[in-house]
Amino acid sequence: MKKIIINILVLAAVGALVWYGVASLSKTENVVAEKDDEDFTPAYQMVREFSVPSLVKFDISQSGDLYALTKDSLLFDNGSFAMEAEARDVRIFEDKILVLYPTLLKIYDLKGQLINEIDACSDNSEYVAATVLGDKIFVTDAANKNIAVYDTIGTFKKFVTSPDGFVIPSYSFDINSLNDTIYVSNSGRHQVEKYNSEGEYVGKIGSSEDFAGCCNPSYIAFDCHGTLITSEKGMATIKFWNSLEKPVTVLKSRGNKALQIRVYKDLLYTAEGEAVKIYKVREPQDCTGCPAAGGKCPLKTL
Repeated sequence: MKKIIINILVLAAVGALVWYGVASLSKTENVVAEKDDEDFTPAYQMVREFSVPSLVKFDISQSGDLYALTKDSLLFDNGSFAMEAEARDVRIFEDKILVLYPTLLKIYDLKGQLINEIDACSDNSEYVAATVLGDKIFVTDAANKNIAVYDTIGTFKKFVTSPDGFVIPSYSFDINSLNDTIYVSNSGRHQVEKYNSEGEYVGKIGSSEDFAGCCNPSYIAFDCHGTLITSEKGMATIKFWNSLEKPVTVLKSRGNKALQIRVYKDLLYTAEGEAVKIYKVREPQDCTGCPAAGGKCPLKTL
């Protein structure tokens, strides 16, 4: 009983830390500006940094709540609940929480009550990331090099394969969705591929000229205007893709690990290890018509 009480107190303390990191954004006296490199001025400045112990992945709800998946729990603004080990990804959709495991999907309500469990089609699967589009869940599988599609009830629908073949050398197999289109990182091919809601191939963005290293991009996100954002490892870099599907570098990190990325309104959230940083766009200059102007400025606004 004593051990259980201690564990509850630890979860509560960590949950409070996450809440502090988000809620205290309005305290302007704590705003911190990130030091610029000599040869590069980022489009963003850091306004908050906090730590989430044992962080695995995170997501931001439509209302701006941060959900942090750790090795043994899910932390959020109003509390936390315990999770099984080996969780890979977390996604907030509608009023539900999707937690992804290597061979399993679990769907919870926002209070942590389990709604549904969906077993992978193969015990040999290595699920990496998931996104929800309408009534379908799209899951990347690094072992089988495909995308598994389920409905939210749990029925398997189909496998999606790349016409170029998915090349996934280091589990960089992120997936996201916008409107009626799925975007997935084919990192070994140095491209982001697009599929419609039925899993049919639409096209691709990027090439080896746009992404450095063996296997990029590592993460995919979108801002509130629908602008594609990619995050790379090797030389940790975040790029926005303009209307001409050309990249504009907006942020660099001194590390070599890719930064997890999410956007809420005018805030860009990144995570590396246990460190979560929140950035806000700097004052734009000469941005008339951007990004339609072909990327002459980093971006008009989030």
